[in-house]
Amino acid sequence: MPWVRCREPSPFARSTGRDLHVPFLTVENKKENGDLVKAGNQARAYMAGVLRFFHSLGITNVPVYTLITEGTTGVVIFGWCEEESRQDNSGIQYTVPVVHIMERNAPTFDISKPIDAINLAAFLFRLLHIEAPKLARLMEKACEELRGGTRSFVPWTQDHQNPQPKRGQSADPDQNNSEEPKP
Repeated sequence: MPWVRCREPSPFARSTGRDLHVPFLTVENKKENGDLVKAGNQARAYMAGVLRFFHSLGITNVPVYTLITEGTTGVVIFGWCEEESRQDNSGIQYTVPVVHIMERNAPTFDISKPIDAINLAAFLFRLLHIEAPKLARLMEKACEELRGGTRSFVPWTQDHQNPQPKRGQSADPDQNNSEEPKP
């Protein structure tokens, strides 16, 4: 998956000089006469993945952009993720992440035309100098929450989902607790 890369030294880097490469613009490129349906599907998958990544950090309602290109022409779509409150049949309230992707009336660029090349450059400049600092502040806040222990994650690795018994233990947990209680 393409990642946004900052120039070195990054204006967002701390004194350590290390950057965190955070995706907020993805690109899907197809050669001329490529399959645009596949390109669109791949671009939506990129965007949904980035938005769910941000949601897992507690960052919502932040725009993420995808540039889909074929030859010299391209279109920019964008999306965001928000939490929606729902209620189940027993009356329990819960929230779910909802990913929105806007594809209608999206801006298109044909970089073989000078005006479109300038418009694309202006769009990318705006992303780097206006949107990126906003996202950097949100990421710093999310990192502080992780460092401070105010945000926790549910384990999701395969080992956590399907724990394997240790050697000498049965897969049945009731058989492993057959010890006599000590007086």
